Amino acid sequence: MVNDLTKEIYVNEINTIPGSYAYYLWDKYGFKELLDKLIELAEDEYKYKQSYKYAYSSDVLNNYEKGTKNIKINI
Repeated sequence: MVNDLTKEIYVNEINTIPGSYAYYLWDKYGFKELLDKLIELAEDEYKYKQSYKYAYSSDVLNNYEKGTKNIKINI
């Protein structure tokens, strides 16, 4: 939230999903096991994202000739 007059910024809720860290939601794990699992999931996600490969096909340069003297502009 921003105060329009003073331009001060206020944080209303740091946890974007209130109650998501409530113990009853994670009671099948102990604290250490929960942290280990969260770290494992984060590492898996990081490895997965690092494996992304991007390839783009385009013929945008097929008609390019060295220099600009060969560019024709029709008006």
